[in-house]
Amino acid sequence: MSAPFTVSRDAPGEDPARPWGPYLSLRQWGTVREDYSADGDAWAYFPFEHSRLRAYRWGEDGLLGISDRRQLVCLGLGLWNGADQILKERPFGLTNAEGNHGEDVKEYWHYLDALPDSSYLAAVYRYPMAAFPYQELRERNREPGPELKLLDLGFFEDGRYFDVQVEYAQDSPTVVCCRVTVSNRSSAPARLHLLSQVWLRNTWSWSAQVPPRLALRNGGVKLDHPDFPGYRLALDPGATFLFCDNETDMAQLFGAPGTTRYPKGAIGDAVVRQDPSLCNPAMEGTRAAAQFVLELGAGESQVVRWVWGDREELSAALVDAVCDRQQAAAAAYHLRSAPQACDDDDRLILRQGLAGLVWTQQYYEYEVGRWLDGDPAEPPPPASRLGGRNASWGGLRAADVIVMPDSWEYPWFASWDLAFHALALQPYAPELAKRQVLLLLRPDYTREDGQLPAYEWNFSDSNPPVHAAAVWQIYVRERNRTGRPDREFLERAFLALLFNYGWWVNRRDVSAHDIFAGGFLGLDNISAVDRSHLPSGAEIWEADATAWVGMFAVKMFRIAAELAVEEPQYEDMAIRFFNHFAHIAQALNGDNGQPGLWDETEGFYYDRLRLADGRSEVLRVRSLVGLLPLAATEVVHQHTLDRLPRLARQLAAAQEQRAFHYRAAGDDPYAVLSLLGPERLHRLLDRLLSPEEFLSDFGLRSLSKAHQREPFHSQLVPEMPPVRYEPGPAEERIMGGNSNWRGPIWLPTGYLLIQALRLLGVGLGPGFTHEFPALNGPALNLTEVADRLAGRTVSILRRGADGRRPVFGGYSKFQEDPTWRDCLLFHEYFHADDGSGQGASHQTGWTALIALLVDELGRPWQPPRVL
Repeated sequence: MSAPFTVSRDAPGEDPARPWGPYLSLRQWGTVREDYSADGDAWAYFPFEHSRLRAYRWGEDGLLGISDRRQLVCLGLGLWNGADQILKERPFGLTNAEGNHGEDVKEYWHYLDALPDSSYLAAVYRYPMAAFPYQELRERNREPGPELKLLDLGFFEDGRYFDVQVEYAQDSPTVVCCRVTVSNRSSAPARLHLLSQVWLRNTWSWSAQVPPRLALRNGGVKLDHPDFPGYRLALDPGATFLFCDNETDMAQLFGAPGTTRYPKGAIGDAVVRQDPSLCNPAMEGTRAAAQFVLELGAGESQVVRWVWGDREELSAALVDAVCDRQQAAAAAYHLRSAPQACDDDDRLILRQGLAGLVWTQQYYEYEVGRWLDGDPAEPPPPASRLGGRNASWGGLRAADVIVMPDSWEYPWFASWDLAFHALALQPYAPELAKRQVLLLLRPDYTREDGQLPAYEWNFSDSNPPVHAAAVWQIYVRERNRTGRPDREFLERAFLALLFNYGWWVNRRDVSAHDIFAGGFLGLDNISAVDRSHLPSGAEIWEADATAWVGMFAVKMFRIAAELAVEEPQYEDMAIRFFNHFAHIAQALNGDNGQPGLWDETEGFYYDRLRLADGRSEVLRVRSLVGLLPLAATEVVHQHTLDRLPRLARQLAAAQEQRAFHYRAAGDDPYAVLSLLGPERLHRLLDRLLSPEEFLSDFGLRSLSKAHQREPFHSQLVPEMPPVRYEPGPAEERIMGGNSNWRGPIWLPTGYLLIQALRLLGVGLGPGFTHEFPALNGPALNLTEVADRLAGRTVSILRRGADGRRPVFGGYSKFQEDPTWRDCLLFHEYFHADDGSGQGASHQTGWTALIALLVDELGRPWQPPRVL
């Protein structure tokens, strides 16, 4: 046996020492990358039914699998319960058109554990014993109403399911051990077909390459591939081997002759029809499976082991020792890394939050220019393609491991999501966090005009510009914890962000007066009008877009000031960003005859709509739109200003403009920059901290509860539905209907507001207090307010005094079953009145911020310190 593999703090990404990891998506079908249609309907062009029969072009998918960093070789599970019509190889979900709330996965699995470097991974998948209700889920979820899940259909009653727990443990960078523990949860004997699968991504059909091969050798599967010399799969005894080719089944799909007698679906067909002759008798191909038939007694568990690596002497006898060792290393790591103040429940949240982030690292390949042109072996795409989706992004070339929002529902990057993923990763994997936040700033992602790609469904949409805030916080947290400032990272990010900042200023500033518009900005249905498709000639002044650019400006100011301490040439840059920030503050609040977006009567910021004929309307919707100016906040220590005298004079001269508040005396003297002064801050806090408006028992609502009784309806755009408080799933299918910003709790914006309150608490000092709850609670300083909000947010996942977790809502299986109740789900968003999880159920990406809040509550949050 080799020496134990050292566990590092950093996850892989581009690290050459980590060639294998959880980089295999749970869904590749229905993605834009696989869509070569004329109408751009990606879900219809490559539906779920095709996924088992059709070779993918840009990536692969599988069930709780792994791959190399370029996803050339993949390993994963196949399951058959004897009742399903197809082999279970990937989770099933509804397309955007099929679901009553948009695309929606319909299965249950949980990421249980992980080390930051992926050297240990654990997850569990729950597989029903009855035939999977594919058609029933489609038919019944077409109807309006609550989302229908497998639990609603009774598929897990009486324990009629298998728990399939998967562990991956790395003995060395090139050896991966896998232990699969199958448990029969029912009170009767049951049979399960378990397949350990290895396959090669089809890169040869589009490049005229000779395919690499897999073949049966010495009781295992041997790989013949120039990039992976000596690799083989060794397994427990008792397996039956099946081989086919990772080629499209032309006969089944299109009634046409194919390139092989044993296409992609042959292994699945052989298992379900119980006819091994459907597979290649020569025992070779580009897909291989080792099939184990497990006979499990009532309540019994059995284990299957396999090992993959480049050593000839590999044996499955290695597996238990490696898995046990790395499992113990994971337990020790989590105990060591969690704040001492954490209890077992908080440590569970931290552990599974990190596990979700590590597991959702996915290989993502998409070369837009080649995608637009089509592939040599395929018919040329229609001419309309060259003017359609992503046509202006021909230079984007992605081939990276990226921390995705969700490896089924969102198996593609989204720009503002990725910034929050990096924030959540920073305490555990600082180098990976830095690589991820820099990724989209690279020339192969950023367009020539400086725009960052939003997400693959439309790279040209505008996501909020949050990367500068993420860069600064990652830098500060690392510097505070280690005492070592990574100025190279900070400078690299700053120089790249200059291009994106220029794009926002040049393209999104309405009428060039520092009021901005950015379309829907990722907040989907929050507005009373469709901000991405306004009436002809109309313009909208957006409080949130202006706040996002204000936050961009103040974070760039702070980064430049930090760099200027050692490199004086950056002081001019800091002054420029400060001046722009001050101009944005003046425009937002009203100056030089401009009305601004502050409503003095109501004490809130509102969007303003103006039509081409001169009519205008204030969109009096009290939502996150009007709260986000709080997020444009930053502090500077007096020590920094003492070393930058020209910048200090600029701040002092601008003090009279009330663009920021300044406190020059005290034990920790900070200047604080904010888009609003103390008086307006109090008025905004009256709304923010009121249970009748934004304050929920579970954090901050995205829309004031006052709109439950007072919905807002635009008079100038009457065809849009009124804005009404909806604490859970959206009732109107605006922006696809698959998410709702009209009331629920969202982690990214809630986290930003909590961090802003912490910064304001530092800058304004402990003497600045506000009632919590407003307007009749005790007076708390803003640090205390931030802690209270963080605690309420974390309570979504914490087990309460009654033993129940709000996230699980009314599902007794999750609340009471000991094998379910500690398996968390990190949902896309949460019901504002009861805390139950809503939307995508595995979006650990930005919802892992809840683990970051646990970390910050467990050890005192620290502002940027002076070294």
